[in-house]
Amino acid sequence: MEGGLTSDPQVTLEGLYERLVERYTKSASPPTRSDEDVLKVFRQSLAERHILVHLRPKRIVGPDYEHEFPLAWKNGVWHTSEAVSFDLADSGDLLEKANRWLGRAMSLKESGEQFKLHLLLGAPRDERLLASFIRAKNILRKMPVAHDLTDEKEATAFADLVVRELQEHSETV
Repeated sequence: MEGGLTSDPQVTLEGLYERLVERYTKSASPPTRSDEDVLKVFRQSLAERHILVHLRPKRIVGPDYEHEFPLAWKNGVWHTSEAVSFDLADSGDLLEKANRWLGRAMSLKESGEQFKLHLLLGAPRDERLLASFIRAKNILRKMPVAHDLTDEKEATAFADLVVRELQEHSETV
């Protein structure tokens, strides 16, 4: 290309667009997974055991806050579960999300209803965030309600637990 002339305007335009636009609009952070993406992993294990039909959403209501959990069952007390993705862009986001759940648990503790909270955790795929994930789980362990933390690699064991609890409560499973 000399003096603003080109033999192939399309190639030149694409090159300029790449150099001047795309380079600055490409995301530097790796793609992350949503809570729903993590929930799909657990739903799959539950579906393989044909027990999704026995689970339902459950709303826990406190005086100042309420939250609906997508998968719940009753075995003496309500067992509520929700997927929480920690596959996020940076460590600060992981810790903030854990603190939000700690705050939720504090507010829901004031509900008159007894329940056990099962958080279904999606770990970060970026190995640089694993230390922050451990710290986030330490924060979650401070929740003032009965709770379990289950990593997604334990989705099969979680589904087996749900089957056992449903069988203890009812002969229909």
